Amino acid sequence: MQILVECYGVFESLCGGAELRLDVAGDSPDVAAALDALAARVPAAEPHLARTAVARGDALIAREDALQAGDRLALIPPVSGGSATPWPAGPAL
Repeated sequence: MQILVECYGVFESLCGGAELRLDVAGDSPDVAAALDALAARVPAAEPHLARTAVARGDALIAREDALQAGDRLALIPPVSGGSATPWPAGPAL
């Protein structure tokens, strides 16, 4: 079955763009199978997948959730950054 993967953050550069069509094998594949297929197609993405959330529509979904042909999944990598120095105190809002 074929699905569409939306690539955000590091995945956009690793996958070569904002979207990727992906073939997922199996009779009733789940999100984990899609991530395995992605890792096989883009090996550099594999180290990031364990910490990545997956969404379908407006909802986060689990690795065990079943896929349907034509599903559109979004890969949401962890967000990091900021500063070790706290912001200076300002007026209360």
